[in-house]
Order: sequence, then structure tokens, then C-alpha cells
Amino acid sequence: MLCLGATLGKEDKDMDDKSPMLELRGVSHVYVGRKGASLAVDRMELAVGHGEFISLVGPSGCGKTTVLSLLAGLFPPAAGQVLLGGKPVTGPSAKVGYMLQQDCLLPWRTIRDNAGLGLDIAGRRAAAERNRVEMLLEEVGLAGTEGKYPGELSGGMRQRVALARTLAPEPMCCCSTSRSRLWICISRCSLRISCRR
Repeated sequence: MLCLGATLGKEDKDMDDKSPMLELRGVSHVYVGRKGASLAVDRMELAVGHGEFISLVGPSGCGKTTVLSLLAGLFPPAAGQVLLGGKPVTGPSAKVGYMLQQDCLLPWRTIRDNAGLGLDIAGRRAAAERNRVEMLLEEVGLAGTEGKYPGELSGGMRQRVALARTLAPEPMCCCSTSRSRLWICISRCSLRISCRR
């Protein structure tokens, strides 16, 4: 199962609440290898509204992760259009959080620095941004671990650091390949954060 949630963070001011937050319009994707071409996604149509959470369910190899990668702008579709907030997705963006099944934490960075990695990449180093990282670590139950390193945490704790890192840039939507109960934590955490605004 792969999950997708819309309107977790800041939205574009020009957005209309009635139009879909995220859309796939006739999206197809083909993988080309030595043995030829393999159609992974065929003319998919999808509309996700504001505040909606959806799951993509299907057997291994049916294209679920490909769909999330297209939504995150990791590669362009072979056909069709991916829209976020009514605008074409043309590449990776801080507007889309993408949480992999593996935590992918950097072992030489502290928990605080791993959780704030997306902010660092975006050049967002203000005190308010740092405070957001601290608040997210508290929300996911990791207050007091900020100065530790990934090797000092359990696998579940590392996943929660990855969740904080995904939510730190305040994405408009979040995609997750996690097959665990962590998605419940994402929805609860994003709801509490939204209520604080």
C-alpha cells in the first residue's frame, strides 16, 4: 500500500478550494530496458482534493511507486500531465514531500540536522525554521534526541525522523511508500500542525 495526502502544508494563495490539489491527467509511463519497453502506468486519471488521504493498493510491480515518483516530479510522464495546485509538475519541488520506505538518514548528521535537511537544501535557515524542526521532532515523539546520530536510534525512531524531515518544508502534499502504521502518524501529525496555525 502506498499513501498520498494533500494539503499538509502551505498552499498557493491562488488556489481554489474546489479544484483538485493534485491531478493526473491521462498519465502514462514506460520503462525502457535491454529487454524492451515495459508499460508501468497507462493513461491514469486521478484527482485528489484538499485534505484528502488516499492509498494506492495493488500487487508488487503494478506501478504504485512509479505513480508516486511521477507525482513527486522525480521523472516526467511519457504521456499526460501531472498537476499540483493546477500547475504542471516539472521536477522535484519542496511542495511535494516524498517519504521512502527506507529512512535514508545521513549517518554523519545529527537527528536535528537530518530532520532539517530539506530546509537546508532550500536555503531556509531562519530561527523559525529551526524551531519548526524542533516542534516536528517533539510531535513524532523524539524530543531529546536532537543531538544524537541515526546509529543511536531504533528503526522505528529513524522512520519518525524521516517523517519530520518530510514535513519540515511544509509540503502541499505528501507521498509515502511506507507500508507501516507510520502513515497514521503522518495524518495525526499534520492535523495537529495545521491546528496550531
